[in-house]
Amino acid sequence: FAGKNAEEELLDDAIVDTFKDFIESFRKFVVGVLTGESEENMKKIREEVMKPAVKTYLTYLNKILEKSESGYLVGNELTWADLVVADNLTTLMNADFFYLEKEKTLGEFRRKILETEKLKEWLEKRPVTRF
Repeated sequence: FAGKNAEEELLDDAIVDTFKDFIESFRKFVVGVLTGESEENMKKIREEVMKPAVKTYLTYLNKILEKSESGYLVGNELTWADLVVADNLTTLMNADFFYLEKEKTLGEFRRKILETEKLKEWLEKRPVTRF
């Protein structure tokens, strides 16, 4: 799942590194949810931290997918970057930061990845969690 050659491996790693950078901004939100932060503070975190970070992250992903002929982030086969990003889009959707009706390209990408045969089988039987 790392890519077919050194260039694809590099691109996969770059996408996942961008995801890791994005997740740092998400940490404040998750900690707030888990520790029962006040509604006022959570609203502030959503507006001042999360919404700008999500917008930047989704814009980055959309640019990559717009150039993709295969519908995958890198190359023409499923890679670990696809799995990481599709899972994260699900988390963002569950936390009301990502909306399929507004993000058609990313929604189609997510659907494509989650309908991968063995992954789809696992998703149907795994426990559902918020994060």
